[in-house]
Amino acid sequence: MTSGNDIKFDFYETLSSAEEHVLRLKHKIKSSSNFQIICRGYYRDENKNPLDLLKFLNANELSHVPVVVFTKDKNGLISHLEKQAPSMDIRDWDHRLFITSSSQELITKVKEKKHHKYGH
Repeated sequence: MTSGNDIKFDFYETLSSAEEHVLRLKHKIKSSSNFQIICRGYYRDENKNPLDLLKFLNANELSHVPVVVFTKDKNGLISHLEKQAPSMDIRDWDHRLFITSSSQELITKVKEKKHHKYGH
């Protein structure tokens, strides 16, 4: 899907299928400042959350890729990530994840990153 601002979205139901997609595009992503990821706060069927995504990005030398998290319960997710992050050895999650429950804020952030082309 492409919006009027020339933003292309590739949708995947599961985190694992999105990770496979990212791996297929890994070299292109490494050389692009426009690529960003929008994910859910929790993937129930896989028992995964944005920390798992950050761990995947780290392992694939893609830690520069910005991640926007869309969730219904922003405060609950932040509280959960604060508790879980140390056990996953992810200390910079709060700087790497932009977490929102507002669709308008999500759209604004995606457009901002597209126009300004900065990392996080």
